[in-house]
Amino acid sequence: MEAEATRIGDQTGLAWIRPIATAYTYNAAAGLFRVTLPLLALTHEQTERLEVIDARMAAIQSELEDEELAQDAYEALDEEHDGLEEERQTIHDRPAILANELRPLVGAFLTLSPKGELVLDGTY
Repeated sequence: MEAEATRIGDQTGLAWIRPIATAYTYNAAAGLFRVTLPLLALTHEQTERLEVIDARMAAIQSELEDEELAQDAYEALDEEHDGLEEERQTIHDRPAILANELRPLVGAFLTLSPKGELVLDGTY
């Protein structure tokens, strides 16, 4: 783990990479401060797509409230709603931006997953 932590530290330029033999960083992070990073801005296309998704989801919700709606139509609308919600969430799950000037000031934990895989914690 130490060698991988050193490699990742050299690659990312972070001040430190601390390997811990657990998936949980709570105890290891005691006394440290979390850095809140800005998210990558939405593109114009993403903003427009979110508006379309929100409008369609509202329309679907209205249709689902119709008590005379056939079961197969209800299921199809519900499936479409779930797909739109997933797409909406994907658009909102944007990466955080770690400015180059912050890299030498922050660190991260290299954790060990329950499956035994090394995972770099995305929280700084």
